[in-house]
Amino acid sequence: MNSEERKAAVERLYSEVLLKGDKQAAEELLLETYKQHNPQAEDGRAGLLNHVADLDAQYPDRRIKFIHLFVDGDYVITHIHFTLIPGGYETMGMDVFRFEGDKIAEHWDVIQPMPEQSANDNGMY
Repeated sequence: MNSEERKAAVERLYSEVLLKGDKQAAEELLLETYKQHNPQAEDGRAGLLNHVADLDAQYPDRRIKFIHLFVDGDYVITHIHFTLIPGGYETMGMDVFRFEGDKIAEHWDVIQPMPEQSANDNGMY
């Protein structure tokens, strides 16, 4: 799998799995033994789908906008803007996905609320 295919796989993970809970897409994109470093989600494909179901219940209209998307070997790094509640709660996030072959094997993230005020004029992205 080349860099562009890895980027496309991560974009698909967001659009089909994280936003829609598509089990078939999860099977195609994730190892069954997918390792999760987010403390709110369990390991494994099923663990991620359970986490997505929880997000669906809390934030059914959530949206994701990619700010940056990088590939470094077996790793894809994203910088994303989450709108959890349209017109309301928003966060910025950075995710790191590690691939084994053509499937995502592992995930790390850092999430931060969008501040109402900032000590500078640089913005979050």
